[in-house]
Amino acid sequence: MAQSNFAVRLKVAWWVKPYVRLITLMHRLTGREVDLNRMAEQCRRGIKVEIEA
Repeated sequence: MAQSNFAVRLKVAWWVKPYVRLITLMHRLTGREVDLNRMAEQCRRGIKVEIEA
């Protein structure tokens, strides 16, 4: 059986962590539910996946 070696790299934009923390803070302050689909879409914009063979 042949082996395959590859590496997966994630590049996370600087603003992703503060964005998630801000959304969490607003949820706690207002008590409103977080729109997870909208939040996931924003986070996808800031996370890039690279696969190296």
